[in-house]
Amino acid sequence: MASLIQIFYDPAAVFAKVRERGFWAVPLIVTALITMIFAFYITRTIGMDNVTRRFFEQHPSFASQLPPDKLEQAIQQSASPTRVAIGAVTGGAMTAILSLIIAAILMVMLSIMDRKPKLPQMLGTVAWASFPFAVIACVMGVLILLVTKDPTELDPATLLATNVGAFLDKNTTGKFMYSLAGSFDVLVIGKVLLLSFGMAKVTGIGFARALTLVGSLWLVWVLLRGGFATATGF
Repeated sequence: MASLIQIFYDPAAVFAKVRERGFWAVPLIVTALITMIFAFYITRTIGMDNVTRRFFEQHPSFASQLPPDKLEQAIQQSASPTRVAIGAVTGGAMTAILSLIIAAILMVMLSIMDRKPKLPQMLGTVAWASFPFAVIACVMGVLILLVTKDPTELDPATLLATNVGAFLDKNTTGKFMYSLAGSFDVLVIGKVLLLSFGMAKVTGIGFARALTLVGSLWLVWVLLRGGFATATGF
């Protein structure tokens, strides 16, 4: 458990443990729990009904498909404790699943370079690289919610102004450009750098090569996300 603190000041030592024995369960579970608790806190503080109402306001094509009374009913139902809890649990589970997917993809990419890391090693690398930034994001989010006079006016999607998109007008900026700007996030870039550092320590490849692999994967995600936003309007 001491590694949960050590990752903030001596990540090389933590990734050395990952190389020796995998060491993935603790960061993966703790990150999922932190994400789950933070998601629940956000939706309860801002109000899931406010989040849902803002979604329909930003996407009138969806709102127009429901009569006013059904629309209001859907907004109120979204704030039920059961649905809020399910949403929080889903958020935590998706965090763990995403880490597993990233680890598997990186394993395939490394196999092309004749590197054969084991899945526990790669999953541990991804999980440990994600954990500190999950903590930082949660602490920042809680502080913002605590000092804001009326948290119900906040949008969870732009709660942390750590990316370029937070300073753009969503209504006047093109969907692709807004998505692209939102992807250039200080916390995400930090995670990419830490993941590259960890991968270099665990697999023995150079940092530059590790950064190229992780950066390429991130760039593909950015472009896919932008394309999805353009096609669907989200």
